[in-house]
Amino acid sequence: MRAAWIVGVLLGLAMVSLPAAAAKPAPEAEPESPADTARQALRLAFAQFRDGDIAAADRGFAAVVASSGFDALDDREQYEVLALAGRLAGERGEPARAHPLLVRASGYAQAEGGIWHARLLAASALDDDVDVARCVARISRRWPQVLQEYDGWAIVRLASRLEERPEAAAEHRELLDALFDTGFNVGGESPDGLWLVLARLALEQDHVTRAAAVARKIRAPRSVVALHADRRFDRVVDDASRFALDAVIEADLARARRVAEAAPDRLDPRTVLQRRLLDAGRFAEALASADEVVARVADGDGETHYADFEKEYVWILDHRAQALQGLGRWDEAVVQQRRAARRPENGRMNVSQALNLAWLYAELGRDEEALDAVEDLGAPSPYGRMQLEMLRLMVAVQRRDAAAVERHLAFMREHRDDAVATYQLALAHADRADEAAALLIERLRSTDWRSDALSEVQAYLDVPAPPIKKARSARQAAVAARADVRTAIAAVGHAGPPIALTAPGF
Repeated sequence: MRAAWIVGVLLGLAMVSLPAAAAKPAPEAEPESPADTARQALRLAFAQFRDGDIAAADRGFAAVVASSGFDALDDREQYEVLALAGRLAGERGEPARAHPLLVRASGYAQAEGGIWHARLLAASALDDDVDVARCVARISRRWPQVLQEYDGWAIVRLASRLEERPEAAAEHRELLDALFDTGFNVGGESPDGLWLVLARLALEQDHVTRAAAVARKIRAPRSVVALHADRRFDRVVDDASRFALDAVIEADLARARRVAEAAPDRLDPRTVLQRRLLDAGRFAEALASADEVVARVADGDGETHYADFEKEYVWILDHRAQALQGLGRWDEAVVQQRRAARRPENGRMNVSQALNLAWLYAELGRDEEALDAVEDLGAPSPYGRMQLEMLRLMVAVQRRDAAAVERHLAFMREHRDDAVATYQLALAHADRADEAAALLIERLRSTDWRSDALSEVQAYLDVPAPPIKKARSARQAAVAARADVRTAIAAVGHAGPPIALTAPGF
């Protein structure tokens, strides 16, 4: 079956320059040139290919590519043999051999989308983010409809990784430009985080018109806050509309409602809508939306109602727990978060929900239950490990265990790059005001950390919170109000009036 699939796909390359490939070669006279030798070898390789001797055919194609006769073939022949050899090597699970062949094949003017896709797969298997970005950019510009079949979040993560690699600046910018120009979205949602980066990069090169066009596409309220708070974007933000977010919030909610209503058999648009409602402090409406889903799947067969039930339902439960917290219904929130934590995440233990449950316990002062919730957590990601360490810090503070507090802070200080905002939160929780202020000022001065820091220091909705969390929030506000911090904020950004959104990380 595997060989038949290879034949069906790869013969789509239509080796029109080698008409004899369709039949077994007849004996020929001694070749008179390197090109004739290469063509004869190709006919043999095609005969082996057709007869199912894939390994021999693979060796034959590779030998032709490496032969002196390859350069004597015309461009069409060269492209076709490179494309076929590359795709065959990739299908045989040899990306290191496939990739250079496909890179060469895609350099020809007639290179098809399938070749760029095969090159992307090989580059991805080799963890070559730079070449994956080149492939995504080319596919986006030439075959944008194909891009919608890819995992949009994987592309967002790719762009984020490239942002951290200065040597890949050109590929990063081209990727963002190509995605923006072809209307890239993730499940119908605009990837505003990418557009913020693209607008900033354009402004750094004084491409103000380009930056303004990108900025106009930024629509999510939290992204608009980031845009308005950062002086790097002053040239594309009208002072008269700075932090005027009421209309932005309502338009965003209306858009999310339309998308959810248009896809009654999917949960992902509903999770987006619920997240937007939680952001806007519309806790009762978020709870009602979640309750509607819970009631619909009460028959125990959620997959018959929602195509993405297994993947998304856990987030419906998580959002329901957050809505209950926003309404101050702590006991109900715990019960709901516990149910969410019991559901698997991508087929494995639900690390995200287990941590959410443990944090809720800790903020309610229930330290034993907080630790029990993560007892079997396993090995989380570096970011997840920082959340786990923050949890342990909260427990240590609750127990007045000074040695443990120092130990957890030391770990977080050493690994702060994995989640610097969480380390900022930890300093506030431990009442380390001077250290928290120093870190916040450092973040404000950092081009990489500034945007999140500026968003965090804005004034947001006052929502119900357990006493422990409220005390931490008060300490954070006190740090942000210090004179040295306000001076640092004014140097790089703006602090606006209260915004009708919940604070980041609610």
